[in-house]
Amino acid sequence: ILDCSGQRRIAAVEQVIIAEDEQRLPCFSDYGLSPSEHIVALSQLEDQLDENSTQDYLSAAIKTVVFLVGLVSESNPYAFERVMQSCLRLQALRRHKIYVLTENLKVAANGLEKLYRETRDAGVIYIKFTRTRPDITQVADGRVTLEFTDEVTGDQLILPADLTIVDEKLMPTDYTIDLVRIFE
Repeated sequence: ILDCSGQRRIAAVEQVIIAEDEQRLPCFSDYGLSPSEHIVALSQLEDQLDENSTQDYLSAAIKTVVFLVGLVSESNPYAFERVMQSCLRLQALRRHKIYVLTENLKVAANGLEKLYRETRDAGVIYIKFTRTRPDITQVADGRVTLEFTDEVTGDQLILPADLTIVDEKLMPTDYTIDLVRIFE
C-alpha cells in the first residue's frame, strides 16, 4: 500500500529492489597492510582529490603511486572506473609514476575501454597477474614495497611505493540489511 500525497494506492509487485547506498570496506588486511599516511583506501584518495588541500596531501615527495585492485578478491568495472578516474586526476596535479596492479582488468562497462586508453596515454602502467601474486611488504615508515616476477619477461622486480591505494569491498549497509529483513 503506497501513500501518494494522502491518496492510498494498492500495488501488487513480484519483486522489490532495495537501492540504498553501499558501505565501502577497505581491503587493507587482505593485502597484509595497515592504513597509514602512505597507505589509503580508494575512497580516502577520492575524498582528498575532491578537497582543496590536495596539493598539501600529495607532496612533492610522492613520486610513485601504486593501486592494488582485484588482487585478492574479484573486482568490478565500477571499481576500475574509480581507479582510472583517480589516476587521471593525479596525473593532472603532477606527473607521478602510477602503477595499477591487478588480476583481471575490468573494462567491459560503457566507456571504460576508452578511459583505459586515456590512462595509458597519460603514463599509467598496468601490471596484470595471472599465475603469481606480488609480495607486499609494509616497511617501518609505513610505505609499501612490492616484489614480483614480471610474467612477460620473467624478470624479478622491486617496486617501492610512496603512496599505495587499496581497493574496497562494496557491502550493504546495516540499514539495507534491516530493510531486506523487513521485506523478507
